[in-house]
Amino acid sequence: MDRNLYYRHFGPFIEHLLKKKHNVHLLHDYSHSRTGMKSGYFPALFSVPQFENNIPFFGLYFSNRAIIEFVRSNKIEFIFSLNSYYHYQLDIREIKPCKWVVLQHWADNYVYGFKDVCGCDYFLSYSEFWWDSFLSSKYCSDKAENLLVPKIHHIGHPLNFLIDELDKSTVKKKYNLDPEKGVLTYLPIGTPNAYDFENLMQRLWLVFYYSSLPPKTLLKMALSVISKMIFRFSQTRVKEKSIILAIRKFCDKNNMTFVVKSRLKTPLSEFFTQNADIILYDETFYPPTISEMLFVSDITISHFSMATFEAIAMKSFTINLNLEPVFQPFTGLLTDCFNSEWIDDFNMEGLGSIINADDFIKNFSDAPLNGYKFDEKKYGSFMKKYFSTTDSEVFEQTIDNIIAGNIKKDY
Repeated sequence: MDRNLYYRHFGPFIEHLLKKKHNVHLLHDYSHSRTGMKSGYFPALFSVPQFENNIPFFGLYFSNRAIIEFVRSNKIEFIFSLNSYYHYQLDIREIKPCKWVVLQHWADNYVYGFKDVCGCDYFLSYSEFWWDSFLSSKYCSDKAENLLVPKIHHIGHPLNFLIDELDKSTVKKKYNLDPEKGVLTYLPIGTPNAYDFENLMQRLWLVFYYSSLPPKTLLKMALSVISKMIFRFSQTRVKEKSIILAIRKFCDKNNMTFVVKSRLKTPLSEFFTQNADIILYDETFYPPTISEMLFVSDITISHFSMATFEAIAMKSFTINLNLEPVFQPFTGLLTDCFNSEWIDDFNMEGLGSIINADDFIKNFSDAPLNGYKFDEKKYGSFMKKYFSTTDSEVFEQTIDNIIAGNIKKDY
């Protein structure tokens, strides 16, 4: 466990393995720093969620060598990880006959290249479309004939199966949300360091013009002089405060709760506190707060984050706001994986829409609520494409067969 946040990926696997009476050990990587931007995600032992069945053992380690020693001394048969053994710089021969199982977690596995994906015995992919897109992407340029391809299995994203387990009234009660109101959840942009900007102007626009965080006094004075000359087009005159106000007015008009779901590493301005009904971070790791909020949300608003897939999977109509000056930095990873095909899917009638930010500011507050109503007619095709199935039995049977050693690869 490299971060406490990753229980959102491991949770369904842990639940199922415990249910099947397997002896599950959880190892938390204590070599990470407890300070800095990501210190809130340090995998402290107290962050282990409460599962339906008790965890036989959870502990910590400080070095990759300790993984080998733990596997040997405890006769571990399977390792479930978000990363390959290459990532941990391990010689797989030192832990044989233990099998290494890697779970896809969005495109994070793919950006390290084909070799890294091959550093396992089993790779659990979301869908055939995800896998084929990876094989044809630039991230697969290091593909070599001498690499042994692991057994690939398309099992969907097990976190999506929470849709059959969660209860809306229970979730609303947990987060003190009005049970009689609808819910709109806004996912703010991440920190600037999360994006690869094409030029300095994009960064300046996002950080010092668009953001509702107050800049330092001298910088504020300088920007007030030059911004009118630099950012003179409608798409560059967009400000975060205007988006927040448009959402606030829409929620007031339609009797909805305005929820902001952020992350600890993403600082929010006081303007969010003044206008949102509630601001949530990662209050629980499993079930994860993000999944619970998407589940109860009638509408989710994002900026092309991977949470778009999760929101649609949870049947929340998903609006992606196009901040045109930074469209490429926000969508580069999606394009690298799926070319332009994802645009039509994110803009599919009844599931979601892509709206230019300046149009959103002008029109959203007075827009009719039924214009953003989720329609299940195209839900099945979307889920099959990106998540293989909506049937949790596919996931469960695949894990059972891997453990039993009775399985054939999908690829």
